[in-house]
Amino acid sequence: MVDGHSVCRDLDWVDRRDARRGNGAVGGGMESRHSRTNNLVAIQVLRCLAAVLVVVWHSHVSIKLFSESYWRDGDAVFRSVHYPFWANHFDCGVDIFFCISGFVMCMLADRTRASAGGTFLVDRFVRIWPPYWFFTLLAIAAYIVSPRFNMGELTGSWRNDFPHILKSLFLVPEDTLPVLRVGWTLVHEFLFYYFVAALIFLGQGKRVSLALAAMSVIGVVLCIANVKILYGFVLSPYYVQFFLGSLAYKWQHRLSRIYPATQVIIGVALYFLVSALLDAYRGPAIHMLIEMFGFGAVGFFLIIGSLGVYQAYQVKATYLSRLLARVGDASYSLYLSHWFVLSFVGRLATRIANAPILIVIVWHVSAIILAIVFSVLFAENIELPLHRALSDHFRSRRLASSSV
Repeated sequence: MVDGHSVCRDLDWVDRRDARRGNGAVGGGMESRHSRTNNLVAIQVLRCLAAVLVVVWHSHVSIKLFSESYWRDGDAVFRSVHYPFWANHFDCGVDIFFCISGFVMCMLADRTRASAGGTFLVDRFVRIWPPYWFFTLLAIAAYIVSPRFNMGELTGSWRNDFPHILKSLFLVPEDTLPVLRVGWTLVHEFLFYYFVAALIFLGQGKRVSLALAAMSVIGVVLCIANVKILYGFVLSPYYVQFFLGSLAYKWQHRLSRIYPATQVIIGVALYFLVSALLDAYRGPAIHMLIEMFGFGAVGFFLIIGSLGVYQAYQVKATYLSRLLARVGDASYSLYLSHWFVLSFVGRLATRIANAPILIVIVWHVSAIILAIVFSVLFAENIELPLHRALSDHFRSRRLASSSV
């Protein structure tokens, strides 16, 4: 999905770098270490929320083989007819991630020197690619073992599949889903990273928000005109959500103290409103714009409100907050791995396909919990240790190079 995933590591990296340089904290030197820690936990909890929403959205695969399945997959029209509007748009977790990514990238660009633009990109590669490659190769292996498990439109023809696999591994835009289906969001993310890196190289890192405003306008105009560049990945309307996330970073100090709990409530209420509008208006362009601006506003208010709540109240000290932050730290692993776990659990359901509805509900909830537990174990034992090792390796090489 989206590099809202790396926000914890990014915030921590900024803190450690500023400590080495003797710079002030995020926000012009006026924030304490305690405030930055609260901000980090707040963003982590939002990452948890976004990832769990996506898992719930895809969790129909864990119960679809039950005769009493109550959640059948289908297009927007099918869902609007069969399900309540508030249950039709849990995929807005992706939109929230894009907003978080805009927040984090604006923060990093604001504090990164032009000479460190290459380091910025290397940090993105090290963070995103290794886990993504692992699960992409796992998807390929699963397809080889059982062609029924085909996440990314593989054909079985080496001539057709090899270019598709290469493009998927390096997140190159194409007209089909990547081999790891959820990777389409990472294609948008990496194009966004290249855009931010270019601004950093040009010494315009502090103007990311302004540049994103211009990109958003272009993306909206192209969407209305139904013009797609590189299959809709270049100059996409998703820049609206990156922009709203960057605004949350720019305005956090002014707005997060103004009734923060109310702002969280506004974000939740907007989810219901936007969901109802999306079910009511199905035209492609208007549907996309409602999603971009509507769920972008949801992300904006949730970010601002959460930051304010964690500053105003002792939420961070609660067990629930620590648990959610732990899942948030594993949200990238959860995003990449959940389809495997849910599909595996769904296959097991064939043994009790005629189970009563109560068993189906327990099975459904258990599948979601299992996906979360697996991701936490994977993140804490493989993903994050590997990321630390690679980061330390490249950091030591940069230090050695600079000393020479």
